[in-house]
Amino acid sequence: MVCRTKRGDASENRIKDLKVGFNMEHMPCGTFAANAAFFAIGVLAYNLFVGFRALVLGEGFVRSQIQTVRWKLYQTAGKIVRHGRNVFLKINVAALDLFTRLREECSKLQQEGVLVHETS
Repeated sequence: MVCRTKRGDASENRIKDLKVGFNMEHMPCGTFAANAAFFAIGVLAYNLFVGFRALVLGEGFVRSQIQTVRWKLYQTAGKIVRHGRNVFLKINVAALDLFTRLREECSKLQQEGVLVHETS
């Protein structure tokens, strides 16, 4: 069985993810140099996201757009609880499992030398 896709299907989805997901629909300035720098930073952010999605997030996020990843990772609902002079953040067990797996993946990549600590 041969899988046929429409011409440009994959690249159009990447462009849409870059434009909508990273707010690159409109250039901020009237000067070419400023817009070029803005666009270069946006493309760099997109490429870092694609690498993060492939190396760290894994199978469940292979085809996810930035909005989905943002929703599942950054907009996780939680509740701050104070108990016995301690402060805790209570989150869903599934979210906790996901965050634990992400930390383990990052640690593994760092040990393999794929991720490097910042040196200052």
